[in-house]
Amino acid sequence: MNWSVQDYHPVLDEALDIAMAYLDGTGQNDEPMTTKFLVASAILEGKRKGMTHKLMLANFGIVAFERRKRAADASTPSIGSLYPKAFFWG
Repeated sequence: MNWSVQDYHPVLDEALDIAMAYLDGTGQNDEPMTTKFLVASAILEGKRKGMTHKLMLANFGIVAFERRKRAADASTPSIGSLYPKAFFWG
């Protein structure tokens, strides 16, 4: 990620690497460029709020991504909710 000169600190790259490795490992990274941008933005926001530890920053990015993904999933109806419930006689 290309951080701005005024914001750059090695901990940002480390936090982003940790967060992306976690999201890759858990299979949540469906759109790598979009995910990386969202996570990096959240990490930068955390740094601007005063967080300095790479694990805290990585977690901040992961949580931001998961919240956004959960909100997007909740707003998209599942295929099952589009059809009436079937009645099964057993």
